[in-house]
Amino acid sequence: DGSRRSLARLAARPVRGAAPKRAAEEGTAMHIVMQHVNLRAVHGEESVLHQIEGMVALGLLSEEQAGMVDAGAVAAFASGELGTRMKRAATLRREWPFTLRIGAKEAIDGAPPGVTVLVQGVMDACFEEDGAWVLVDFKTDRVAGEPLELAAKRHAGQLGFYAHALKTLTDMPVKEQWVYLFRANRGVRIG
Repeated sequence: DGSRRSLARLAARPVRGAAPKRAAEEGTAMHIVMQHVNLRAVHGEESVLHQIEGMVALGLLSEEQAGMVDAGAVAAFASGELGTRMKRAATLRREWPFTLRIGAKEAIDGAPPGVTVLVQGVMDACFEEDGAWVLVDFKTDRVAGEPLELAAKRHAGQLGFYAHALKTLTDMPVKEQWVYLFRANRGVRIG
């Protein structure tokens, strides 16, 4: 039927491109899917493809973007440790924007005292577990030949700001910070 042909077309598209612009577009597409995917309904790659097809029908993703998403990686995340914990969480926030005023010294080395800066960002995902937050940052970085811990640590500063914002805005501690590397299908805890 038409649904199967559409799924086959999505699944047949190449997942990974080589150009930097393409890499950024792939990251954007993956973030859109991770914002909207029903993790509890993921039971393998085909169920992810069905959800992606639904996102295209709703106008959340273009067909081109849909073809950039690695549905197998989304399914692997959903069945892995972090995905399982997210599914159990009573509170889950995805693509959560924030704005926070902080002392400039917290963000800029050598900043004068008394100066503040406005920090804005969007947290990829956070969920409540045992009265504390678990913060997850999704990355589609190419990590071939690089230790995963090193690849994840490149994002430690960004995640540190997010953790500070999350704690400040919700008055609840952040107990864990993770970078999830989709190309390696692995989460790396950095805090």
